Amino acid sequence: MSNKPVLVGQFYSLASFDRAKALLTCAGLHTSSDNEYTIQMRPYLTMALGGARLFVLSEEVDRARALLAKQQPNVVELNYALRVRKSMLAITLALFAGFIIGSVIGFRQQSLETGISVGIMASVIWLIVLSNLFVPKAKLIQE
Repeated sequence: MSNKPVLVGQFYSLASFDRAKALLTCAGLHTSSDNEYTIQMRPYLTMALGGARLFVLSEEVDRARALLAKQQPNVVELNYALRVRKSMLAITLALFAGFIIGSVIGFRQQSLETGISVGIMASVIWLIVLSNLFVPKAKLIQE
């Protein structure tokens, strides 16, 4: 059996990643990671990179997955990741709606400047409305 690294976990918060890595390391497993330091330096890239990824050797995969399965899932992390994805969708929808509205008005007025300015205003309004619905709100969380 080869000793290739195998992915056993993908984490969107460094606290959960560090907890899982410490658990596996204390159990004597050989771990490696991907994106850990990038996310520490640039946290806004977490979703784009797919979170911090944790690897173990292929011969230790079953033991690592059993240890991680015993760990209580971090519901807060899952909810936050879902809300961030929804907020990204809201931003995309707002910009698209502003572009469509601006294009229609610009076409009817036969003025590119009018279409661009109306499109920008519509995008900003949609961003405000949709961000109030989807963007994660800061809360005090006790674990």
